[in-house]
Amino acid sequence: GLVYAPDFSGFIHCLDADTGKVYWVYDTKSHIWGSPLVADGKVYVGTEDGDVVILQTGKTMKEIARVDMRAPVYSSPVVANGTIYISTQTHLYAIGK
Repeated sequence: GLVYAPDFSGFIHCLDADTGKVYWVYDTKSHIWGSPLVADGKVYVGTEDGDVVILQTGKTMKEIARVDMRAPVYSSPVVANGTIYISTQTHLYAIGK
């Protein structure tokens, strides 16, 4: 019942899917070009500054981590077979076991 919507100005919004009520807004302080990935109770969003922000899903905002990818992340993270794929301007990373 929640929607996670990033905008170009760098804010990630958590909204109630039925009512549109805003639960929280997170400021990445950088432009966001891609869509969020929601997987395993986490929201993954890449930024133009080269960070991947990882937030806890839910009505209360909690930052889990901020990972420096060392190059802009213009694409959306993707998950397949237990591996997260993140493409930066210079590299494609596969992160998994």
